[in-house]
Amino acid sequence: MEHLTRLTISNANLSGFLPHHWHCPNLTHLDLSGNRITGAIPDTLTLLGGITHLNLSSNVLNGAIPNSIGDLISLTTLDLSNNTLSGGIPDTVSTLPELEVLNLGSNRLNGSIPLFLAEMRGLRELNLENNDFDGMVPFNAKFLSRLRVFRAAGNGKLCYNRSVLSAEIAVGVAPCDKYGFPVLPPPATARSERSADYDDGGGDAEADAGADTRGGPSSAVLGAAIGLSCLAFLVILLVCLCKVCR
Repeated sequence: MEHLTRLTISNANLSGFLPHHWHCPNLTHLDLSGNRITGAIPDTLTLLGGITHLNLSSNVLNGAIPNSIGDLISLTTLDLSNNTLSGGIPDTVSTLPELEVLNLGSNRLNGSIPLFLAEMRGLRELNLENNDFDGMVPFNAKFLSRLRVFRAAGNGKLCYNRSVLSAEIAVGVAPCDKYGFPVLPPPATARSERSADYDDGGGDAEADAGADTRGGPSSAVLGAAIGLSCLAFLVILLVCLCKVCR
């Protein structure tokens, strides 16, 4: 396999672990996405020194992103999304000078987002959504405007500085309060109470309407009873008159 340059085995129900020994010195494109590969990313992945495109997304990989990832200096695309990777983004990612696409979305990564990402001039797509990152988004509007894609929603402890970024740029991220914590939306109970207040008002109106409706039939019954009483009185009166006339 020394002459192999591209290897794609995606959505093939492939299971097991990533190999620790690679004999593909000319491999530039590796796509193993959409399988059931488990375990950690081995340090020996750096044996693929000439790789430019690495896609291990949508597997069951766990553990930390290895520091040795920084040895893949030819990488332009790194997609590790939709796994169960944990820990932070290693500093060695900053040594990937050609990196254009970094997709780490939908993992269990935590800690603060490193500022060095803003110094990676070639970066065009950055996906950090649906992780456990916390603290303040360390980027400014100039850096984010340079990106084609920026996603950071789904990190409940992450927030952005309103004096630096706008809600239109930091979509799905809460603004920071004066202490640097996310400004939480109003609790659901408060909304429920407001809804309940509105419903109660409507309920009163419905109750009034119901009362009016109930009052309607009662009046009709009363009127009918009076009418019948009058009719009975007339019948009795006529009978009495007939007897008098005889």
